[in-house]
Parts: sequence; structure tokens; C-alpha cells
Amino acid sequence: TKAMVERSALLITTDSGPRHFAGPLGVPVVTLFGPTHIGWTRTYHPNSIHMQVPVPCGPCQKPVCSEGHHRCMVELTPSSVLAASLALLSDRGVDLGARKALPERVLVRGPRVAGFRLSREIAP
Repeated sequence: TKAMVERSALLITTDSGPRHFAGPLGVPVVTLFGPTHIGWTRTYHPNSIHMQVPVPCGPCQKPVCSEGHHRCMVELTPSSVLAASLALLSDRGVDLGARKALPERVLVRGPRVAGFRLSREIAP
């Protein structure tokens, strides 16, 4: 997995092991948070975006949705993930043309440095 991450221009992943490889390997990463609490994670990677949709039932920390809908993941749309990905790639100087904005309800959080903080918003 590390070799594949190292060869990547960008990593899109859940809050799992591979996202921790990105920082030391210098690969930008978009991390999708569903039921896991975004504030309980650590990353010092400056080229990262954490995404989470705020839902009334979460973050619940449960592997199976007790509500039966898993909105926290379903509402992280491909278009919002694409927008975050394009933002990271363009920050690295990759010319991607115009990019679409993320929906307002998606929280976009940058790296945790001295406490968890909102480092950027990509919204309309």
C-alpha cells in the first residue's frame, strides 16, 4: 500500500491507515469521515483536507449505522470529494481549469497543528 500511495498524485481515503502514509510520503490526501469523530484524529500533513457531513446522529463511532441510513457517508457526494481533490491538486500547481465549490453543509478541515482548527472552507 505504501508503494502505491508514494506513486500517487493524490490519495482519497477514509479515516484509515493509508491516509497516515500520505504525509511522510508528501502525497496530498482527502480524508472522508463518516461515523468517526473528526476531532479525534491527528495529522500534521499540510496538504490534507478532511471532509465530514454534519448529521444529527453523528459522529456515532459505530461501524454499522443504528439509524439504518448512513447519511454521514452517503451525503459525502462524489462531486464534493472531486471539488476538494481539485483544490488540493491546484494548490500544488496542477492546472485543472475551473473547479466547482463544495456544498455548504460539508465541513472541510485542514491539518491539526496546535489543536484542531478549521483551516479552509471551500464553499459557494
